[in-house]
Amino acid sequence: MVSPLATWNETPRSTSRSPSLRVVPSNSTTAVRDASVVIDLLGAHRLTAARVLEDSRAGSDLNLGPALDGCQGAAYLCDLGPLGKVAACMENRMERPSAAAADDRVVVRNVLGPRDQHAELARDVRDGLTGPVKQIPPKYFYDARGSDLFERITALPEYYLTRAETEILELHAADFVSDVGAHVLVEYGSGSSTKTRLLLDAMQAQATLEGYAPVDVSEDAVHAAADLLVSEYPELQVVIVVADFDGPLDLSFAGRPRLIAFLGSTIGNFTPEAARRFMVCVAEELEPGDGFLIGFDLVKDARELEAAYDDAAGVTAAFNLNLLSALNRELHAEFDERTFRHRAFYDAGRARIEMHLVSEKAQSVRIPDLDLEVQFEAGESIRTELSHKYTPESARALLEAGGLRVCRWETDGSARFAVALAERR
Repeated sequence: MVSPLATWNETPRSTSRSPSLRVVPSNSTTAVRDASVVIDLLGAHRLTAARVLEDSRAGSDLNLGPALDGCQGAAYLCDLGPLGKVAACMENRMERPSAAAADDRVVVRNVLGPRDQHAELARDVRDGLTGPVKQIPPKYFYDARGSDLFERITALPEYYLTRAETEILELHAADFVSDVGAHVLVEYGSGSSTKTRLLLDAMQAQATLEGYAPVDVSEDAVHAAADLLVSEYPELQVVIVVADFDGPLDLSFAGRPRLIAFLGSTIGNFTPEAARRFMVCVAEELEPGDGFLIGFDLVKDARELEAAYDDAAGVTAAFNLNLLSALNRELHAEFDERTFRHRAFYDAGRARIEMHLVSEKAQSVRIPDLDLEVQFEAGESIRTELSHKYTPESARALLEAGGLRVCRWETDGSARFAVALAERR
């Protein structure tokens, strides 16, 4: 189990507009404090951003409509005076001020566009329950109750992962930041945890803190965290990137030293091939001077691993079974939770934990929204999570396969967990 990247049934807001550019009064949009920020905010349109800045400084008219032909969304740009400060608001693949945020230092860059999450869930469940191995992606654990249960799991004595990673960051956050000279934290995930603050605090202490960019599939999931962070860090500019991260994203704040973080051992949920592809994408994102920070849960005694995923209090069992309740609610499925049990075991040959929901009897389960009836034999299971564990050697090999080089490797005092700092080779 790893920290959720978003609450899965929340739908990001998105407005689709035809490509256009308009010059508007400064009070109609959100001012960006430094003119150079616009280059980051305009994402893929950095050449356009550079032209805007030059024209702004020269006092030229901002007549750049043709320059944005073909972009997805609408841009609003205005000259804010002799310093050439520019405000930028872009929809869909571009940035816009956050409608929900309480502070104008929070902007949103949505690269997903409109999504039908019910249709995605229906497709994933149909594909998963009709394939050769019955399985459901673990992202569907995190409805409201599932998220609450996961928070309880992270505090359990058996669940060492969060404590071990926090221990590493408490000791070495300043080292990770100073090694990179980081001014910006880009984080895959929602960024509401203590671990995020440890890294931001280290940048603040070194007087380098400028920006934070959480990458998450749900815009709503990160708004509260973003508002809180800008209230705690007066110098902070936040760009919320609404995206899946299964491909290059043209991450924000390019041109400034960035620490790009993927914490919580989330990489363990990827298949080996998907993990390698992800590393390739990360390497493509990194510019000279950027660093990549990633957590790895390490191979250890099977009993300790299994206890972390099957605690004595039964919280993880409730978390796993809650998935069936979510399917009943969202797809009008007819799972009887009382006829399934939680099972977690360590497969040493594949170095991974598997979590399953095991049918206690032969039964048939209807899912009316899918017009589907699923047959289960007694003892047959639905696989709900894979969590791969790493050795120092296999972690380094994975990073190197993606074109990355490890430049710092730190573990907790019991060598249960590692955080690696890597750079592009």
